[in-house]
Amino acid sequence: MKTAANTRPACSVQEPFYKTLKDASPLQPFVGINPMFSPKLSVQGRTVAICLDESDSPSTFIEQHLMEAGMKVKRMTPAAHDELMALCQALPHAAILGFGLALARSSLDLESALEVMPPPMRTMMALLSRVLVNPPEVYWDIQLENDQANHQRSALAEGMERLMKNVRDKDYDEFRNDLQGISNTLGTRLSSGAVDCQHVFSLLN
Repeated sequence: MKTAANTRPACSVQEPFYKTLKDASPLQPFVGINPMFSPKLSVQGRTVAICLDESDSPSTFIEQHLMEAGMKVKRMTPAAHDELMALCQALPHAAILGFGLALARSSLDLESALEVMPPPMRTMMALLSRVLVNPPEVYWDIQLENDQANHQRSALAEGMERLMKNVRDKDYDEFRNDLQGISNTLGTRLSSGAVDCQHVFSLLN
């Protein structure tokens, strides 16, 4: 068995790396790393996703080092990681980019809009700007390389089609039922999420 240090890929898509590395060196242990925050932010209390073939294996050096630096560690398999990242990264990024594409097609004067922009719009503008100041290849890789991302983009498109249908049919009951279904999905997260949003909005005033 090889005694070399573990190979550690660090990216938002883990499974293709694992497959390629395992094919090249089946006996070599691998640890995948994906920090769930921007490098510009403080690491204290932030979560880092750690990908291992066996989630119950002994703690690795890199995990110990990250925790000693004040970060939280969340273990998962490469496949579970990519499925979760499709939901937590590819889906919101796709929604933000869709908003940006719609904004770019608007004929309204953006400077005039800034004077009356309510907090939800300002939040979306902030999210869009956050994406645009980073290298495009970061978001391209998340959308292209994660096989699970297409499912989330399709779900997003279907959601927009559902909204358009409800409005076109003037079907308020279905609209209300859809919102209730979303609330049920959020469950106990609904109240804390509303508090988070209020906090964000207060920062924008």
